[in-house]
Amino acid sequence: MGLEVLSYVRKDATTYGTKEPGERTLRNFGNFHRMLDASAPFLQQESVYAFLAPEGTPSLSQMRYFTYPARLRSEKPRRL
Repeated sequence: MGLEVLSYVRKDATTYGTKEPGERTLRNFGNFHRMLDASAPFLQQESVYAFLAPEGTPSLSQMRYFTYPARLRSEKPRRL
C-alpha cells in the first residue's frame, strides 16, 4: 500500500504539479482541468449552465467552484 501511494504522489507531481496550467492532467481526471480552464471564463458570464458527469465524482463540485457565480442547471438557489 505504501508503494502505491508513493506512485500516486510521483505521477501527480510529474503530470500536474510541475506542469503549466494548460498542460496539466490529474490521475483519474484526464484532461478535465484543461477543459475547465478553457470553458470557465465563458461559463462565468452565464447565470446558469448544464454539465454532465458521472455521479459520485468530484467533477461537479469542481465545476461549481471554478465557475462561480454561475450556477449549474440542476442546482436550486441557496438561501443565505
